[in-house]
Amino acid sequence: MKIMVNGKEEFVKEGVTLDEVVNLKSYNPAHILVVYNSEMIRRESLAGVVMKDNDRIEFLKFVGGG
Repeated sequence: MKIMVNGKEEFVKEGVTLDEVVNLKSYNPAHILVVYNSEMIRRESLAGVVMKDNDRIEFLKFVGGG
């Protein structure tokens, strides 16, 4: 199944959850913000979101500095 991750086309198995995609990308859910089809998803809800063909995900990382 085809999805878009940070603007790039990727392929994942059918029925994969948003939580599984976060783990596949080796992201720590505590350090990112997940935007799924233009909607922010709470960390506690990641496992309940089942990906569908052509879904879009953006992973945003916070960077500190001065």
